[in-house]
Amino acid sequence: MSPFPDEPDDGDAWRSATDLLERPPVPINWNLLDAEQAEIEWHDLDHWVKWLKSTFGLPPNIVPPYWHRHDELVWELSALHCHWLSCYHESASPSAPIAWMREFSDARYRLRD
Repeated sequence: MSPFPDEPDDGDAWRSATDLLERPPVPINWNLLDAEQAEIEWHDLDHWVKWLKSTFGLPPNIVPPYWHRHDELVWELSALHCHWLSCYHESASPSAPIAWMREFSDARYRLRD
């Protein structure tokens, strides 16, 4: 399912989180993407997951180095990414970020499984 090499390159510089907010948030259905769309979405998700891991200090037992090889993690992280984009979009309610934090807290338990 992933176009990434076996070992994710954590040394890559990634775009800032604000760069990801430039486009309108839409849910990603990985099963319906063509190759070009999938490449773009994989790139965005990978950069966002690196930001998420770094910002929240997530250990490998929550987001492992090979997360991209596990469909359930891809779908969970993709949903979190979409929700984050929606909650931090300029049109979002001022209270939306706290909703994301609540959902992220719940998601941490699911990611550990």
